Amino acid sequence: EDRAHNGLGLMQLWHENGSSAWALFDVTDPTAARAYLDGAAGVFNSQAGVTATSFHYVKTA
Repeated sequence: EDRAHNGLGLMQLWHENGSSAWALFDVTDPTAARAYLDGAAGVFNSQAGVTATSFHYVKTA
C-alpha cells in the first residue's frame, strides 16, 4: 500500500537461493517513486532484514 501511494506497482518478484530477490515495478509517478526509494523504503527494508538495495529505471521502446 505504501509503495502504491508513491507511484510504484509491483509487477513481478523473483527470488534466488533465498538470499537475493529482484522486483519489477510499474512507475506511475517517477518523482514520488524516487523519493520513496531514497527514503521511506529504507525503513521497511531494514525491518524485513534487507541489507542492500539498488534500483534502475528503464523505459520500454
